[in-house]
Amino acid sequence: MSPRCIWRWSALFVVLTIVAGMLAVTVNAQPAPEDREQGNVAIPPQQPPPPGPEVSPQVVTAADAAMKKLAPELREPAQAPTGRAILVSVLMARDVDLGSVMERVVYSRPFNGVRWATGKVVDTNLKKLAGIPGVISVISTETYQPVPAPGEEDFKQARSKLTADEIRGILRHGGKELLRQKLQERLPALPGKRGAAPSTLPGGGFTPSTVKVRDVHGASAAHTKGYTGTGVIAAVVDSGVDFGHPDLQGTQARIPSGPYAGWPFAYNTLSGIYYALFELTIGPDNYWDVAGYTWYAHTLPVEDPTCNGTTCVANLKIDFGAEVGWPWQTVILPFVWPDTSQSGRYYYTVHPDSTHLLAGNSLELGYAATDVAPAAVIVADETAAGVYDTVYVDVDFDQDLTDEKPMRKGDELAGADLYDAAGDPGQDGIWDLSAGILTWIADGNNPPPGVSALYEGGGGPEAGRLISFVGDEDSHGTNCAGDIAAQGVITDPEWVGPINPLFAGGENVGGVG
Repeated sequence: MSPRCIWRWSALFVVLTIVAGMLAVTVNAQPAPEDREQGNVAIPPQQPPPPGPEVSPQVVTAADAAMKKLAPELREPAQAPTGRAILVSVLMARDVDLGSVMERVVYSRPFNGVRWATGKVVDTNLKKLAGIPGVISVISTETYQPVPAPGEEDFKQARSKLTADEIRGILRHGGKELLRQKLQERLPALPGKRGAAPSTLPGGGFTPSTVKVRDVHGASAAHTKGYTGTGVIAAVVDSGVDFGHPDLQGTQARIPSGPYAGWPFAYNTLSGIYYALFELTIGPDNYWDVAGYTWYAHTLPVEDPTCNGTTCVANLKIDFGAEVGWPWQTVILPFVWPDTSQSGRYYYTVHPDSTHLLAGNSLELGYAATDVAPAAVIVADETAAGVYDTVYVDVDFDQDLTDEKPMRKGDELAGADLYDAAGDPGQDGIWDLSAGILTWIADGNNPPPGVSALYEGGGGPEAGRLISFVGDEDSHGTNCAGDIAAQGVITDPEWVGPINPLFAGGENVGGVG
């Protein structure tokens, strides 16, 4: 296990129910005969500690105990409330009732004696909420950062991250350009070339071709002994997973049966909660209102496309801008895509991953740079009329989707190879941008996968009118999933995180084996 994973285990019980991504990775390996060595270790007798000065016992009040159940960003409003309503998620014992302090609350189904609830609480009631017997933790749905494990705050500093409300405040104050500036300030420095240069150490001696990440974690040794994990499914409950990463392509587990059979076994917790609570989804008409809240994208009809049996062309409104109250003009651009619909009726939306938009802007790609607008997405019914089964994402922002890899059940990944191994324009067989993984297309009957399993009630949207993705906006989940899958394609330890941004490959691949 990598050092970046270790600190998470101390808070695993809390993380299991509240972080933003829950995904399953199929590990390509199979168990070998038992060959573990066992031994006995003599434990020396315990010596009494030397006498020391008497210390007065510290008094822990009920208020102190309640504050420790609040995530760090909730403690300030709890100490100095202003009467503001805050959307929170509460982990608690299964029979706890929060109706006395929360508004419009939705409860999950119980799991092994616990469940969680999401709803609004006035900040004056935060301490009261955390002090209810049976409440384990209270976190903000703005960041979904867990309550720190005991002692964690003493050695781990919080990473600077804009909340959804902060993003919208920046947009209202300075528009898209100010937002891009603020987001770039929080990114690590990008290499001079557009592609990802291989890592180097000041002392020399180590290059990507000599570093074998899966050896560091002991995977190669386990494989040698026959422990290859074939058929094992591992759930990565973390910040999400970018299955477009070279180390993870083809490792996604699949739902074996039921109405979602064949789709990836992947679920975004935050998207599911907001859908159950508000039926919240993202699209061209509300992208900047809800960006960062959900990976569920609703679609709009394509109006008056011109199709010739090979391609279709239409003007798509990918950012409603001033029409919905933002201080910039509506963005309408022409797009072309394959004419493959059996009904002749297409739907469109935009990709929900804000890191993909930021990567495109940083790389000065098309309308991501000129209009700071998210990637257009086309949804088509290619097999049977009215059964929407295929998604095209304009991964490289060039308004041409005819060269994009289609995403559909059984083949859900897409990306763009823009740079060669040296970081120059060209190709090297490694995606530089990832569209994440498509996890579902609305079938007209069911809600998104996972929602009905966790929450009662709720119907499904019309066929083709909602699609869901999973990705990784933080990197930790992708790192840990790569450790588990242990394919070892990428050996440069600096580039084992999500693709966006950015991944040139080539020089980052080597020393595999």
